[in-house]
Amino acid sequence: MRKTITILAALITIMMINLASALVIDINIQESFSKGEQVYFDYSISSDVDIDIEYTPYVLCEDAPQALLEKKTASLSAGVIYKNTYTDFTVSEDISPQTCTAGINIDEPVFSRKEKSFEIATNPQVDLTIKLNNKVFTKGENIEISYSSSLTGLDVQAELTYPDNRKEQITLPASLKATEIGTYELSVQASAEGYESVTRTEQFGVIEKEAEVQSISLCNGDGVCDSGENLRNCPQDCNEKILSPEEADKIERRNLSLIVLGVVAGILFILALVYFLLKKKSER
Repeated sequence: MRKTITILAALITIMMINLASALVIDINIQESFSKGEQVYFDYSISSDVDIDIEYTPYVLCEDAPQALLEKKTASLSAGVIYKNTYTDFTVSEDISPQTCTAGINIDEPVFSRKEKSFEIATNPQVDLTIKLNNKVFTKGENIEISYSSSLTGLDVQAELTYPDNRKEQITLPASLKATEIGTYELSVQASAEGYESVTRTEQFGVIEKEAEVQSISLCNGDGVCDSGENLRNCPQDCNEKILSPEEADKIERRNLSLIVLGVVAGILFILALVYFLLKKKSER
């Protein structure tokens, strides 16, 4: 019995090997994909015998969205090529350059796999920061404009739009005189070989002059100590003698102490009166 089982297992193994060798998988994918392109590949599966299969197409990239794996089925006829297309993610600027793998796994009735490599060809973006010495300038003030980047040899083009919508090409760094009142817009485009170009915009304003902030006093100087006036903020109305802030503080602290002493004395008097009344009542 054991010998019979061993022979059957060997026959099944040989049959599975022959069946796997009878399956032919082919993947057709372009060598690289760039920004804006959708990753896809065409594939075909053929067999020497009639067979029903379950298979899974996939794309593997280290730095890219991973789609959910989906099993598919197909009924293969001997000598007839089964064809289909698999689509995956769209290449965005956030995906770094890398080597990926496109593949087909046949899961049933036997396992078989075919893979093919391809490239994600995206360029890193130029890093660029616009630098201004201020955001709001007064008329006649100097406007200093420059930029910073970790890259060298940048091709930088800058355009300044004035408040009257007049446009001017400027070379950075630049020093300009704030002659027109209003809002300015600066647009800077930078490019470098092997990098994706970027455009940065910045707005700044020019005003006539800085606003003058005037302090408002509660003291009207009419000789009457009105509501809101006191020795500190209006000594000329609240005391015949003009007091310094230190003297006003001293007077206020003394008045506060007298109030506290009066309250304490009142409480002691009430307690003493209650004690006297209770004692007199107990003597009766």
